[in-house]
Amino acid sequence: MIVLLLLLHAVPVYLIFFKYKLLRLATFWKVFLWVPPVVALTFLWFALGRYTPTAQDAYVQAPVIQVAPRVGGSVTELAVTDNQEVKLGTPLFQIDKRSYQYKVEQASAKLVEVQENAASLIAALYAAEENVGTADANLLVARQNVAAAQKDSDAATKTASEVGKQLELAENSVNRNARLVEKSAVSAAEYDASLGNVAAQRARWVDAQNRVSRAETALEVSTLQTSAAEGAVGEARALRGKAEVLVDPVKTFRRAK
Repeated sequence: MIVLLLLLHAVPVYLIFFKYKLLRLATFWKVFLWVPPVVALTFLWFALGRYTPTAQDAYVQAPVIQVAPRVGGSVTELAVTDNQEVKLGTPLFQIDKRSYQYKVEQASAKLVEVQENAASLIAALYAAEENVGTADANLLVARQNVAAAQKDSDAATKTASEVGKQLELAENSVNRNARLVEKSAVSAAEYDASLGNVAAQRARWVDAQNRVSRAETALEVSTLQTSAAEGAVGEARALRGKAEVLVDPVKTFRRAK
């Protein structure tokens, strides 16, 4: 490169000043003719030092990209050769997929099983919800029956109390008429009528007591039914709670899919 630059400068100088003597070699040209080669050599020296540096221990290094699959296995097919240019998405090699296919089939079967279990759990939750609704309805009916039985018991007790008072009045009237009959102040017919009234009031009182007994029995039965209904409600809600605990992870799993 340096020799070529010197020749490119020296040949024109020789032809112009020495062979054809087109110009006279004055002092100016003697000084100026050294300027172009000096400038050219200086520029070349800086250019070579900056863009093509030299060294005694230079090395050539090429970038190496490590390629590794996400899964391990035996390579069954190599799709590229050495130093082949590849692009993004170009298949490089094929790994034996039989073992992974088996795992995929196992996972698919497990997924089907989990989905079936999830469906069963959701069906159980729906059934538990329905049982809770039925138990709540039965409890409401039982409480209504208790209220009605309490009302009937109160009415029967009140009726029995009134009949008892009337019976007491009738018995007092009989006792009074018995004394008056002995004194001939009351006729025997009036005394017999008072006895009949006592018998009728006693029969009414016995009937009222029977009604009170039946009403109390009905109230006791309704109370027991209410307790049983409350227990059924508690049990149904407990079963619903267990079903919700089992179903919630399934819902989470389905949302994550």
